[in-house]
Amino acid sequence: MRKKILLGLGAAGTALAMLPLFAAFEAHVINVTATIENALQLRTTEIEYGTVFPEEKLDAPLVLALSSSFLAEDRVDDVEYVIRQKPKCGLPDPGTDPVQYSAFGRVTEVEGQFVCEDQGHVILPLLCPYLSKHPDGNPTPGNDGSLDAFHGPITGWSPEDTVENQVLGKLSKVAQDIADEWNIDLVVPCFKGSCAQDNVIPPQYQADPANEHEIFGCDLWVEVTGVSLPPPPPGTVTVTKVIADVTGTTLVVADFNLFVGAEAVASGVGESFAPGSYVVSETEAGIVDETYSTAISCDDDDFVVATGTITVESGEVISCTITNTEIPQ
Repeated sequence: MRKKILLGLGAAGTALAMLPLFAAFEAHVINVTATIENALQLRTTEIEYGTVFPEEKLDAPLVLALSSSFLAEDRVDDVEYVIRQKPKCGLPDPGTDPVQYSAFGRVTEVEGQFVCEDQGHVILPLLCPYLSKHPDGNPTPGNDGSLDAFHGPITGWSPEDTVENQVLGKLSKVAQDIADEWNIDLVVPCFKGSCAQDNVIPPQYQADPANEHEIFGCDLWVEVTGVSLPPPPPGTVTVTKVIADVTGTTLVVADFNLFVGAEAVASGVGESFAPGSYVVSETEAGIVDETYSTAISCDDDDFVVATGTITVESGEVISCTITNTEIPQ
């Protein structure tokens, strides 16, 4: 009888102990949503040079711009991106010579090598090494990279070659750089054994004669690598020069140049400064014969008296005073 009672209590205790694991006494539902938009808009979707001839140089534009959604969003400012090159795939039409393609596809990476995604597709003769990429130079100085023609291998292009020959780009609303117009120019190779003596094609980039009449290809991939927030609003710093009222002093405000960091400022005039640390200082504007003492004070909580250093926070207003007191001789 005692055994039955003990077992019964044990079972009841287990049920009571497990109850909080499955029961909720209060619940709140938080709705989480997001609208996902592309940051970049490509105004160029295809570049087709058509039939070309050895040593021709042909230009084609590639325009990348911030999307309307990105421009309308105040929370973000700039986009960093890369232009990468990868081999191009095509589905050969049986029995065509030179080879014609009924469809084009893309590569994917398998065990460190590029292979075609779609069954039956093959990689076209490689055009990537002959494509240069030069930016529009806006803004000045430029914030985009560049790449001349004749780069990477002409066969066996790998993912490492794609990264090694990528080109960096950046668009920024604050810098009013909302679109980049790249010049994608093709320097057409000659075929090995048929190049002119004065040709400009490096020997290692002369094409295989077996590929004459064939379609060459390359895919340009534009990939966004970063989206940044706008810079924080600046703070305002006002430095006021004071000449102490000492009988007989000949010092004047114009005897001194005032600085916040490396930037010269006018006495009593507020100037904008990005958040950060700055040294408030002065220099003599010319030859000052008087002997004087200097005292710097600022209403910044982080002001370091020994060095004259202030710390500007976003939106902060700081006032400093540099007082010179002539010492009678």
